Amino acid sequence: GYAVTDPENGMVTVIGYIEYVAQVGDVKYETLEEAIAAAQNGDTVVIMPGEYGAINISNKNITIAGTVGANGELLTTIKGGNPAITGHGFNGTIKDLKIVDAFKVMYAEPAGNVTVDNVYVTGATYGFHLIAYSTGLTWTIQNSYMDLSWANSFGVYGGGDAAIVIKGNEFVSTNPYYPAYGALPVNTFLPNVTVTGNVFGENAKIYIDGSITDTSKINISKNYHADGVENAFADDADGVKVDIDSYYADKELTNLVQNRTYVAEVNGTKYESIQDAIIAAAPAGTVELLCDVTVEKWIMISETLSIGNGTV
Repeated sequence: GYAVTDPENGMVTVIGYIEYVAQVGDVKYETLEEAIAAAQNGDTVVIMPGEYGAINISNKNITIAGTVGANGELLTTIKGGNPAITGHGFNGTIKDLKIVDAFKVMYAEPAGNVTVDNVYVTGATYGFHLIAYSTGLTWTIQNSYMDLSWANSFGVYGGGDAAIVIKGNEFVSTNPYYPAYGALPVNTFLPNVTVTGNVFGENAKIYIDGSITDTSKINISKNYHADGVENAFADDADGVKVDIDSYYADKELTNLVQNRTYVAEVNGTKYESIQDAIIAAAPAGTVELLCDVTVEKWIMISETLSIGNGTV
């Protein structure tokens, strides 16, 4: 067991074994810091279900992976932080995580290729900020969801000499007063940017920095633009606009947009999870159910709020 000393009276209490929070191979660790420190190049750090603080990765080629439920739900959450993930000298993969209420999701000065896959972001002002100081690197942000509802939020921001691939993501914004820069590729040397197969919701834009003079390697194609392709780019005077090869994504992606299953709404924002809607409504808000909802466990409500228009 573990000894806990009460600082007021000096009494020592032995408690049961602390459950592990992460695993590398067959080895289990009680803190994320220990697991990341122990991981060797090529290892995967699997984080158990739960909510955790910010992560710091230095000079490692590893994978950080959350836990995925039987139905594909993300069970591991990183909450808060500026940024939530720091990666100096990092190259590897970040996947299968929820990242909530972070001022910035990730800042990295990678030493190699970086992939972000299946990450769900809400409540962040700034997204993935990656800076390269050497050539030949590729950053890939894919299959992820980013709610960019703060003023002038951005989803992906890149700088330096790396190639940037932004594909298969969904960028949404519920802020009608400021554009959300879903894809904000900035590459002041030799831009090599691909933005393809993404969903840009209402008010979610693309912005390319005006310092770029050679746009020949910027490929924007097969994306779905809820505001129409004519409004795909942020209306900034110093921004660069390029030709878009294909206005809409393929049939499968278009169906994804049209057939999303939303179960609740709070102040005009729709949610696919009743628990996410309840969190957004607190304190003292109203959750409007959009359909009947069946849950497999208790719903946690810690504030006063109203739930209506359906059956839970």
